[in-house]
Amino acid sequence: MPQEKRAPFFTWSVISLLAFVALMRGGQVGWVALAVSGGIVGLLVLRWLRALWTVSSPIIWSPWDLVLLLGLAWAWVASRLPAAPPDALVALLIILGCLGCFLLTRALAFDGSALPLALALCVLGGIIVLAGLFQMFGVLPHPWWDPPQFVAATFVNHNHFAALLEVVLPLGVALALSAPLKPRQRFVVVVSCVMMAAGLVMSCSRGAWLSLTLTTVAGLAWAGFIRRKTLWSSRRITALSLVAVAAVLGLAMAYPALRERLVSVLDASNDPSYRMRQLIWQGSWELAKVHPVIGHGLGSFGFEFPRYRPVGLYLLANAAHNDYLQLVTDLGLVGLGLAAWMALLILGRIVRLIRLSFTAWKRALGIGGLIGLSSVAVHSVVDFPWQIPGVALTCAAVAGLLTGITYYADASSPRRLVAGSGVRAARWLRWTVTPILLTGLIAIVRLAAPLIVADVFAAQGLAQRQAGRIEQAIASYERAVRHAPLHAVYHRELGDSLAHRAWRRQGRERLASLRQAAEAYLKALTSVPWFGKTSSSVDRKKAHCRRPAVLGQPSSSFPV
Repeated sequence: MPQEKRAPFFTWSVISLLAFVALMRGGQVGWVALAVSGGIVGLLVLRWLRALWTVSSPIIWSPWDLVLLLGLAWAWVASRLPAAPPDALVALLIILGCLGCFLLTRALAFDGSALPLALALCVLGGIIVLAGLFQMFGVLPHPWWDPPQFVAATFVNHNHFAALLEVVLPLGVALALSAPLKPRQRFVVVVSCVMMAAGLVMSCSRGAWLSLTLTTVAGLAWAGFIRRKTLWSSRRITALSLVAVAAVLGLAMAYPALRERLVSVLDASNDPSYRMRQLIWQGSWELAKVHPVIGHGLGSFGFEFPRYRPVGLYLLANAAHNDYLQLVTDLGLVGLGLAAWMALLILGRIVRLIRLSFTAWKRALGIGGLIGLSSVAVHSVVDFPWQIPGVALTCAAVAGLLTGITYYADASSPRRLVAGSGVRAARWLRWTVTPILLTGLIAIVRLAAPLIVADVFAAQGLAQRQAGRIEQAIASYERAVRHAPLHAVYHRELGDSLAHRAWRRQGRERLASLRQAAEAYLKALTSVPWFGKTSSSVDRKKAHCRRPAVLGQPSSSFPV
């Protein structure tokens, strides 16, 4: 059993980066997600370099890390498929950030920082809920939050906000009941748990309610059977259950939206959102059967799904509302198999922690984390929480935390590779691996930096257009297009802004603005993979000369 040593610099750096999860607005602000992913990868590279040149920070690895690298390699291959959109690069960099978050938190937990990391995740969850409560009471009004009667904090969608709380809340409850905390720390954890529980209830996410309830009952029953006793005393469990039921009933009486959602659970088959999901699943299944082995490409669902849209669905579906089905459509059965392999290895590691650890708080942390991760896995059957960067990074941090905790009865603990020890190979290893790591980090920064800058300008353009400053919005979108010329969304938003300006002008100025808007829309269309794939090179050249109908001029050849 290795001696545990904490790394406060890396621990607090990871906590600071994860604090930006609340600013990601779900999956709509790419620059924050890419910045957090880049920071996580940079910290991981820095830790590896420290391990190469010193003996104080060993590299933590396990024999099944090869599966993680295979999954990353297959995601890169899928991002290069013909149907993969240009923004597949953003998804690939976020996947890389999640992998780095998992490896870094596992190493920190192995070094003895598991408790501070879990405590920080719990507190950050409480802070995010605080923003949601401010939203509900009108202190922080913003057009992000729709519908306003559901608490969504900064995650835009209340289901995704609830998915984050599904992961963190069981972890916080485990800390509050069994961790060796100081009185002040325990008070903060209890307050955070109460706030997260209230936020989860008032989010009105039926999928989160059902999945967390099922996994909690199953997890506690399994833990009691394995340990031949309950995790905590039956009095505590009974008291917590009664308090939770009383709180939910009290909120339901005072909160009409919550009462309606609770009643709708009993009649889910007739719910419009359930019927809508059924139609999306039907079209997604037809899409998946076209390329079942390798998939269509990373991030291709939104572009390929319209071909297989079933009759009766009039919604622009950018997600399958089933992460496993969308994983098959994007990455094929190969990607699904690699993801299942990773999940089983992580699950096996957590189960061994629960069964074999002699320390009560480590077992409790294992059960809490297992319940949280399993709840998101169940919730993913009817939604897409894994595709939200904030939820994905938090899940990666919790998984790394649980797989890195050490205990005395562990027969298959992660291993230490002290790269700086040994005179014979140390010098060759240092001078060979260091340039590779630095080159890779520079390449990632060069890829991510233009995307981050473009997304910042696009966010400014959106805010300026909503404020009525159309000329400034056009300039911001033009800057975004210059930094990311292959992103169809930026061209489309530029076209919308130009069209908005056209209707404010008269005569030739209006005609010129409409022509510029038509060119922007056409560039957006030519950036869509299926448009370029279904047209020959001659047709694509002709397409650049086509124009839509402007001021009564017909154009039947304009692609739609």
